[in-house]
Amino acid sequence: MPVFRWRGVTCATLICYDAEFPETLRHVAAEGAQLVLVPTALGAQWLVVAQNLIPTRAFENGVYVVYANSAGTENGLAFLGASCIVAPDGTAAARAGAATEILMADLDIGRVHAAQSRLRYLDDRWSLRLGGDQSDSIRGRTTRDCNV
Repeated sequence: MPVFRWRGVTCATLICYDAEFPETLRHVAAEGAQLVLVPTALGAQWLVVAQNLIPTRAFENGVYVVYANSAGTENGLAFLGASCIVAPDGTAAARAGAATEILMADLDIGRVHAAQSRLRYLDDRWSLRLGGDQSDSIRGRTTRDCNV
């Protein structure tokens, strides 16, 4: 899952179900992604994914997530809609309803650094390795350090 640069922003793309696994979004965030694009075809019965899980992924990684879901019905399949642009703090920058919509939001990429500095999940995950060095090689933090 390579990251790429677009207009000065480091981006990554996950496809549909990929975003529902913490590891995939964590991987691209650790690779430097600031904006994660997720085209999807989520069924109408899975509101919890768009409403709760995707904002959690943005929050726990301190990145923007653009979740573009199918809407309406196609070949007898009902899609949820509920596309969203989620900020690094887990709040919705824009959210669609059940119908097809075009979402727009101003993205302040500085919020990515601020979120990742405040909640150090990306750094602290290294200290969770079993049997490994308990210090963070990047910033010299230890497992005794806490987020306040």
